[in-house]
Parts: sequence; structure tokens; C-alpha cells
Amino acid sequence: MLTPPLLPHLLGLTLRTLYQPLEMYSRYQQLMSFSGVGMRCLRNCAYGEHAQQQLDLYLPTASEPTPAPLPVVIYAHGGNWVAGDKSQYHRICKHIASQGFIVANLNYRLAPQFSYAQQVQDINSAILWLCRGLPQFQGDQQRLFLMGDTSGANLLCTYALALNHPYLRNALDIQQPISSRQVQGLALLYGVFDLERGLFAHLPFLRLWHEALLGSSNADQQHTVQLASPLRHLHKHLPAVFLAAAECDPLFSQSVMLAQRLKSLKHRYSTAFYDKSDYPSGNHLWFAWQNQACGQKMLEDAILFLKMQRYHLQLTATDSRAIQPQTHHAPEVLT
Repeated sequence: MLTPPLLPHLLGLTLRTLYQPLEMYSRYQQLMSFSGVGMRCLRNCAYGEHAQQQLDLYLPTASEPTPAPLPVVIYAHGGNWVAGDKSQYHRICKHIASQGFIVANLNYRLAPQFSYAQQVQDINSAILWLCRGLPQFQGDQQRLFLMGDTSGANLLCTYALALNHPYLRNALDIQQPISSRQVQGLALLYGVFDLERGLFAHLPFLRLWHEALLGSSNADQQHTVQLASPLRHLHKHLPAVFLAAAECDPLFSQSVMLAQRLKSLKHRYSTAFYDKSDYPSGNHLWFAWQNQACGQKMLEDAILFLKMQRYHLQLTATDSRAIQPQTHHAPEVLT
């Protein structure tokens, strides 16, 4: 049973401030590699009126003509809904784009000033803005891929579910959603998929972060937990799903639970679960995972999934280890 928030609403702002030095360090590492051969980046494209409603667009400019239109990856950053910034993911998005994708790296409005529903609405607004402009960039709006980590993975999973879930779509007030057929795949990196269980993960400040998101009353909390827990709304009309998480990550069981549910639905999915004996440093560091061996391997596996879906190589529910290199170990699904 959920309890009232331990600290006032303004604590969300304090938590964000505490992590600003880590964000600045990550941004510095990204900006050191900002220029890239064969890549054009359009920065801070506004898809809404708020300062946080911006995205960066990465456009491959190969020396040889490539088949057009190109598939599109929409990346949503992590940060427990109250922190994080697209600038921390420049190197990741540039690398994905170099593999033959247009990449939209988006910011969204953050809690506690903005609600969970408004964050999902921002995902929808960014995608609608993107689809209107894709023809001029040789992008294919019928081949969209959604990719994100932690809270970004959560938001994208909820959004993809809402496209074929009238109650969820109405509860989130998603206006003029795209067709679910346009989304060809979901790449979810160490996400949170049952918010109430996620409250008890052993991560610094995680419960306080959640309370900054959930609201000031039990009624608000219960409502947000219901909306923000994709496991409670899972259906078989999702696109193919890729789940990646490290076994030593406190949120690892969240991805395991989602894989278990997808398997029970006979849904197309693939997992890349990293054994703690092979990747002992694969812990939950959303601001630095891309610099770790585990994070780098996770990115390459996610790109392999994107390429497989791009070329219509279908996965079945029994292919859950199909794209895992032998260096991976997929632990038994837990109950």
C-alpha cells in the first residue's frame, strides 16, 4: 500500500539539483565527441512551446546514396522522470544514426512541475512533429522505432501500449495519436514497468524520486501508479520488443517480469540479460551506462535488434535469445 509522500513537492527540484554535477560531467563527455563524419545534427528543434519540448535530429549524410526513405529511431532519455537531458545521449544517437537510421533525441517536460500524463503527451507531440517533417529529411514515418532507458523506456512503453488501448489513451489525454502500425519495434533498456514494485528497488533516492512524480495525496499516487505501470496494461498488439538489463541492476527484475508476461502472451520479443559474473560493473547508473562495457554491449545489441526489425526479420515468442551473443547469459525467468 502506498503511503503519503515523505517530503514536500519541492523535493523533486532538490533531487534534480543534486544530480546536476553528474549530468554536467556526462554532457562534457558527449560534447567532446560532438563532431562526426557523415553526420548532420539539427539541435534544439522545438516541437512545443515549453523550453523542455525540444529534440535533436541526427541525419546520416553518407558519401554514397542510401535507399530512401530511412527508418527513424525516437530516443527518450532516463532520469527517473525528474532529471536527465538529451545532451547526455549525443554519442549514442550519433552512433545509431551511423547505422542507417534517422534519430530523434528528445527532451520532455520533467516532474514535479509536470505530470506523468504530460510527459507521455510530449512523446506524442514530438512524434507528430517529427512525422510532419520527415519527408524533407528522407525519413520513413511508417518505420518508427522507440528506444529509451529507465524512465524513458517506461514512457515509451506506456505510449506504445496506449496506441491500441482506448482507456489508457483517454486517461493520458493523448490527442491525435499516430497509428500503431507505424511503430515497428520497442527497445527498452533497464526500464521500470511496474511502478509500485519499483518503489522498493535499492537505488539511492529512488523512492523520493517516485514520490516527486506521484503527487501529494494517496488518490493521486494510486492514479499515477496505475497509469505509469505498463505491466498493468500489457496487450498483444505491441510491436516486437527488445529488453536489456544487467543482472546486478536493482531494477533487473522489472525487465524479467515484462519478458515473462510477453512470453505468456506469445508475443515477439528478445532479451539481452547480462550475467553479473561477466559484467560486474553493470549496475544502475543512468547517467554513465554508455561508458561501461555492459552499456556499450547493450547498445550494440539494441542496434542489432533495430536492424533485424528494419529488414523484417521476424522474431517469435520462442526466439527470446535469438540475438544474444554467446557471451551473454539469460537468467531463468523469475516468478
